[in-house]
Amino acid sequence: MDKENECNGLLDVLFLRAEKIYKTTKEYEYQEEVNWYKKLAEQGNYMALESLGDCYYKGQGVVQDYKEAIKWYQESAEQGNYFVLEKIGDYYYKGQGGTQDYKEAVKYY
Repeated sequence: MDKENECNGLLDVLFLRAEKIYKTTKEYEYQEEVNWYKKLAEQGNYMALESLGDCYYKGQGVVQDYKEAIKWYQESAEQGNYFVLEKIGDYYYKGQGGTQDYKEAVKYY
């Protein structure tokens, strides 16, 4: 196994650990989840980038901030996660954190 595959495997393991924390946690433990996601996001893990966006969107472990959520969602999309585009479209469609913009929303659906 080469170093890149070994590293990617480790990132996947760390992501699964963070997901386990997310699914079994109470509100006061969300900060640990956010810390894991940030570490993985720094490595460009698109799943962690999306999950970090979810934390900001829902206000779990961080202060709710739709604009910050969109920033993380867009970074996730740039890493090849096209499933997150619907979340970005919803943001513009609903006008969360800003002005409602149907034309912009359509670009992401």
